This record gives sequence, C-alpha cells and structure tokens, in this order.
Amino acid sequence: MDNISISAAIDMLQKKMEHLSEEVPEYTDDIHKLFDYFVGVHFEGVQPDALAVCDQAKDQKIDLYHQTENRFVVYQCKCPDLSLLENGKKIQTYGNNEVNEIEDVLTFLTDDNGNAKGNSCSQSARTRYRRLREQSTNDFKLEVVLAIFGKLTQPAKDKFKELKSTWESESIIIKVIDYDDIVRELFLTSQILKEIPKKVKIGFDPDMIAHDNQLCYAVVSAKQFVELFEEHSMGLFDSNVRYYLDRSSINRKIIETLETNRGRKNFHLLNNGLSVTCAGWKFDETRKAIDLTNPQIINGCQTVISMHKAYYGFDEKEKNQHFDEKCFIQVRIINTNDSDLVSEIVISSNNQNKMEPRNLLSNTKIQKLHQNQFNSLSPKWFYQRKDGEFESLKKFAHKHFKIKNYESSNRKHRIIDNEDLAKAWLSFIGGSKDASEKIQAFESIDDGGRYEWLFERVPNKNHWEKIANPASISFSDDNFDRVPPSAEQYLLANLISEYIKCRIPSPFANRKACITILTDNGEINDKTPAEEINTKLMAYNEYVINSVLSNMKEVLVELYSFILVKKYGPLTPQIAKQLMQLPNLKQLLANPDLKTFVSSTELNDDLKSSENMLFAIFEFIRDSVERWYIDYKNQYLSAQRRIRYLHKEDTIKDIKSYLIKTNENTKKFPYAWKPPMVEFFECLPDIEKGKGKGAS
Repeated sequence: MDNISISAAIDMLQKKMEHLSEEVPEYTDDIHKLFDYFVGVHFEGVQPDALAVCDQAKDQKIDLYHQTENRFVVYQCKCPDLSLLENGKKIQTYGNNEVNEIEDVLTFLTDDNGNAKGNSCSQSARTRYRRLREQSTNDFKLEVVLAIFGKLTQPAKDKFKELKSTWESESIIIKVIDYDDIVRELFLTSQILKEIPKKVKIGFDPDMIAHDNQLCYAVVSAKQFVELFEEHSMGLFDSNVRYYLDRSSINRKIIETLETNRGRKNFHLLNNGLSVTCAGWKFDETRKAIDLTNPQIINGCQTVISMHKAYYGFDEKEKNQHFDEKCFIQVRIINTNDSDLVSEIVISSNNQNKMEPRNLLSNTKIQKLHQNQFNSLSPKWFYQRKDGEFESLKKFAHKHFKIKNYESSNRKHRIIDNEDLAKAWLSFIGGSKDASEKIQAFESIDDGGRYEWLFERVPNKNHWEKIANPASISFSDDNFDRVPPSAEQYLLANLISEYIKCRIPSPFANRKACITILTDNGEINDKTPAEEINTKLMAYNEYVINSVLSNMKEVLVELYSFILVKKYGPLTPQIAKQLMQLPNLKQLLANPDLKTFVSSTELNDDLKSSENMLFAIFEFIRDSVERWYIDYKNQYLSAQRRIRYLHKEDTIKDIKSYLIKTNENTKKFPYAWKPPMVEFFECLPDIEKGKGKGAS
C-alpha cells in the first residue's frame, strides 16, 4: 500500500479507534488499549467483548489474548503517539527489545513451574492456554504475535528470524503484524472502490469446466481472483448485498485454511466457492478462457478478500509453489440480464457468513422508496442502502450528488447512509436511551428490533407532544402513523447528529488540547506522572464537560428534538421541510460540510447568534448540562459506566428539566446564543407564519 501516505494511514487508524471507543467507552482516553482492541477486532475477526485485554502493570507482555477450539493467540501491541508520528512524517521503527518481548510471552506461557507471576488477566491467559493444550488434539496451536504500527529495524528482523528458528514448531507459531499489514487492513475495511469492471478474463482447464448457455461451472486458479481484486478492488462486488466483514470468524478460518499446504491444496473442496453474474460471455478460441461482460461477484466477497489478505502474508515460496500453482476455487458463472433473478440469487446464496438484516433488506421496496425520496430533493441526496453502494456508482454519483466547489470542502458529495441515519432518527424521536448500543435497526419488531419504527412508520402528534415533556417515551401503534418518514425529517435529524459530532472534540483531541493548556499554565510537564495528569484533567471543567457531551451524543440529538418541538410544535414532514429552508440548514442541504460549517462559525462572531439554530441550541444545551453537572457530579463520576448513566431514562428526564429551568433562568441576560429579556425558546428563528407556535 505504498500509495497511502502516512497521514492518510494515521487518519484511517484514528477513525477506526474512535469508532471502537464507542464500543469500549471506558477506554476512550487510552490510545494503547484502543489499539489493542483494533488489532484484536481486525485480525481475529471478533467483537470487542470477545477479547481479553491484559494491557496494564504486570501483564507479562500479554496485551490481549483470544482462544478458539484449536488455537490460542496472544498479542503484544505497540502503537506510538500518532500526533508525533504524523508531525515527523516517518514510520516508527522498533528494535530488539520489542522482539524480545515475544520470547518473554512464550517463556511465561510455557513455564511448567509457573515461577513468573502476572496480573490476574495474564495469569488467566496462562491457565487457559495450559488447560486447552492438555485437552486438545495434536493440531492445537499457540500463536504469539507482535503487532506494531511501525516496522522492525534490520537487527530486529534478524533477531526475529533467530527467535523463530529457536521456538517455532508444529504447535507454536510466531508472527509480526507491521505497518504494511495494518495499512492493508485499513484499506480493505475502508471500502475504497475502483471502477466497476466492464470486462474480465478468467482462465481455466478445459477438463475442469461444464456449461450451457446460461450457467457455467469451473474450477479455476485462486490466484486469478487475488489479481482481479488487486486491479478492481471493491468494484467487483457492487451487486453484492454486503461487502467485507472485518469481524467474521469465518473469514479468519478461511485465512487459516490458506496458511497450510494441505489447506491450499484442498481449498476448492473446503470452500463454498464464488458466484459470478455477467451480462454476456465469450469463450476464446483455445477454449481455455472466458471473457465476461459486466461481471460481478455476488457471493464470495469474504472469500476473495480473505484470499488476498492471506496471500500477502505468504513468503515467496508459499506464493509461487503452493498458492499460485496448487490452490484452486470453485466458480459458478450465471449469464443473465434479469436483475430480479440476480437479486434472488444474491440473497439465497450469501449464507457462508451470517447474513446481516441490513443486507437482506437493502433491495426492498421501502428502502428503494427512501432512496427515491432523497433523489427527489433539490439538490439531490444519495441514500445509501448498503456499505460502499455510493462509491460503486462513481460516474452516476459524480454527476448528480457532487457539491459545488467541493475542492475547498471536507466533503465531495451529498450522501446519507441508512445505518447512520437509523441511529440519528431513533435518538431524534425519543429513543436516545437505547441509541448508544446496538439498536437492531434492521430487525423486525416481532424479532425484538425497530425496523418498522425507523423506516415504515412516522411519529404522529401524540408522540411529538410526549417528546416535548420530561416524561417517559415509549413507542406504540397509537403514536405512529403507518407511512414512512419524509426525506426532510430524516435529514433534519441526521444533520443535527452530524453537527453534534463535529462540535464535540474527539476524546483524543479533547485530552490533547487540555493537556496543552495545563502544560502552558505550568500545572504539568513532561515528567508529570500519568495518574497526576488524569487527576488534573478531571478537575478541569472544559475537559470534563467535553467528556460528558462526548458520552451523550445520542441524548443531545433528542434534546435538540425536545427544543424544536417546544418551539415549532410536532415535527411533521411539512414543519421539517420549512425548517430545512432556514438559511443555515438550507446551506447544509446543498453542502453538508459540517466541519467547515463549525469552524467558520468559530471564526466569525456574526454567525454566533440565535439565527444560527444549530449553534444556538448546542450552546444552550451545553450551558444546561454544565448546570446539571454541578448538581449531579458525584453520581456521574461514581457511575461504573458513565456512558450508560448518561443514557438512563431518569438522567435524560433530569437534563430536560434543566433545559426548561435554563430557558427561564437566562431570560434576562445576554449570551452569544440569545439576546437579553427573552426566553431562549422564543428567540429561535421563525418559520412560515403560523407554524412557529410552541408545544408545551
């Protein structure tokens, strides 16, 4: 991945870790533990809660471990300070000390006497490993991995080879995952797409193929699909209902199969193979290849990318002699222009990995209806029904959804993703208490999900009036109409959610900025212990309030809704449409570059007024939350999981009450976000005459 700059790689890694911080919120400020989780999630293919993270004092160099039936894997992870790395524009290097830590792990785990003692987590790792080794068959393996966001020095590489020759056996494997491996993983999981291929050629042995006019079965070299993916990337999978799953144990097993000579030799027998559609085909004159027109891999995305990942872990001998020459895969090619038939085949054939509900529903009438609604807006928006859908339609997308003057923007297109939208909409309609967890947006109500509430039904007057009061909110048939929400309602919720995310500094940025201030003030220096730094931070109001707001982003969306209903009444499709015509929202409708919008507001005092509704409401909520925090500080700080405390129904009710109190208490005084002698709710901009009456 030489074409990816260090800055781009750092940016991708930091975004992945920030996303993970929402799943392990107790570690939002700990870059090292977030890197542990990133490595475990992406290279083990499991959810964060399936990993055992030991990274703390006396961990015996075991940062995390994971076990399967025949495999026990231990990681030692190293991630430098990303800001320093980016400033230097150089890849971090690691030496013999880091390689020696692999041997420390091996010694600790295999010591029959158990002389060395670790913390409870590492002790548990040793106990589990030894028990599994005793109970398992001969094919049980211990795998020790050094994962570094950097590269080994040449002496360290030599040391690593020496270590492998000393320790490796049929039951012990030693590996290094370095900068290149991590950047490749970041690339694969970022869904970066190239052009959809118009033509591809697939070679085959004439004795290994059978076909008629519509269907062709063949066993072909797996190397061909590694090369096709290298050339076309995710453009091969545009018609698939899903793209690569970075958390899939099945994908991990595919890679493990390909890591052995026996697995490579029998791969065509052990794997379900690939399904490919095309709009036409032509056999070449030698009958040893077939040219496909508009080909798409509709089943096999996981297999192809897993083969690609495994291939780049092979040495040259494994590539040339064992994979290129001896690894084959079954391929089924369907020659058809019937799009409905293709859709049926896609859904019925994608069952090797568990099919996520979102993927199954991506081509339903209601999802296509929402896409058409957004496409009918002026200007047009692209409603994304599945991962990577927009990028796979580059030519069409560039023409219809491009932002004017995007060269100076942080965004190039108007895109809204239905998975992100579902979370924002759930919060907006009063479900923020559940929106910080997995919301089951694409599972039916009958199966414990929320699909109908989020995509097929819209809140009526009764429900909006409940939102406008500090009371419990429940979803019921009486409070929803059986018609889908409008594009404007969705957009209003989504833009508010995105604005909030841009207004609140990330945990990384919040910590860095506040440490800089404390350093400049002489309160800390480069020799100050970490515990003292954390104590200083928790005594610094700016840091704490930003942390509180960061942990309640979903709740903030509901608070916006609460305020808007107070001002404008039920947020019907018509009211949402009128709100989207307010100057600032209209600007974002055309150019949803929230980052630039936020930064320009910070730089221009004229934009800091109640007329800038997004800014004014955020400042008002922040002031209210600061007042709430003064009274509830002890409860918040003592909460075992602060993010859950902030999403409790009672906490949300309390904060809504503080909004009402702040609305009254600040009436006499001027602020950047409101003029004097008027309540905040009253000073928000009016919409069409007669439509701005508040609901109490």
